[in-house]
Amino acid sequence: ARIESIKADREMAEKARVERATAAKAAVDAFETNLTNKLDEYLTKNKNETVWQTLMPSKSESSNGSVLVPQGDRSIVARGSADKATYTIQTSAHAAEFNAVRLEALTAAELKASGPGLSANGNFVVTELEVYVGMPDKPKEMRKLKLTKGFTDFDQAGFSAAAVIDDKPKDQGGWAVNGAEGAEHWAVFSIEQPVKLAAGEVLQWRIHQFHNAENHRLGRFRLSVASHVGDLALGLSESLNAVAQIPKAAWNEAITKDAVGYFRLSAPESKKLAAALAKENQALPEDEQVLTLKKRVERLSVPLVDDSRLVRLRNDVKESDLQRHRGRLTAAEDITWALINSPAFLFNH
Repeated sequence: ARIESIKADREMAEKARVERATAAKAAVDAFETNLTNKLDEYLTKNKNETVWQTLMPSKSESSNGSVLVPQGDRSIVARGSADKATYTIQTSAHAAEFNAVRLEALTAAELKASGPGLSANGNFVVTELEVYVGMPDKPKEMRKLKLTKGFTDFDQAGFSAAAVIDDKPKDQGGWAVNGAEGAEHWAVFSIEQPVKLAAGEVLQWRIHQFHNAENHRLGRFRLSVASHVGDLALGLSESLNAVAQIPKAAWNEAITKDAVGYFRLSAPESKKLAAALAKENQALPEDEQVLTLKKRVERLSVPLVDDSRLVRLRNDVKESDLQRHRGRLTAAEDITWALINSPAFLFNH
């Protein structure tokens, strides 16, 4: 009766849901159609004058035994174990002076879901980033640089740049990118005081990754330093900055493929539109009163369990009825039990 009474309203609600889903799909399509222009706006907005110096590692090791392999583009690929670990990388920096560092998490065909992480879905968690300066033959005497505020291009809910520099290398906070795997990402941090390396000094980077999530370690990454003027800004990754240097009129699919893929996965507007479409594509929730009634019917459909005393009485009646109809056998049983339980019989036995 309840289902029949709300049938018209449910049909109207379903029609409205379909209309909203159609509108949400049209918004997603419009975004896709205008993706190149949106990318151009994003690059223009985030492009700045900061020049980053990508650093070639001179020594790399991981506490979990994995091999950190330097690449031709100065990135590093982790191969082997994906257990919790600290990546320790030693680099030189030829910049006269720098006051910012950058960690790029990069994709690679050899990684699951293209990375940037080693997990099945390509995610990772950097729980802490530490940078030290000093002589390579005296690692215990190196001085730690104080990293202050930071920015990331994309944060998984509950994770942030601030959690990467909170002096808690083995906690469960940090930087992660669930929801935008399969694309490169980057984090930048200011150094409290500008740094100038003395003769022979090196930078030692310690990337701590101790989140409990399985295999959530960086698969490919790159390190950079820069000197920024004024407040630190997020800027662009190396590859996006390269695209930003090319006039839009000269863009083609080969040039913008990766940049468009990044923007589609990471742009807040894209995530919002995709979430709206997913929501409207869900079926209408069932009427609460109908759900309540269905549960009640289900509950009342289960037969009640008979009272145990009643069951026993029924069995007793059945047994008594058998005895009543088999008088001679019942009498023989009674005599037998009487003899067996007599003191004389038990003694002789």
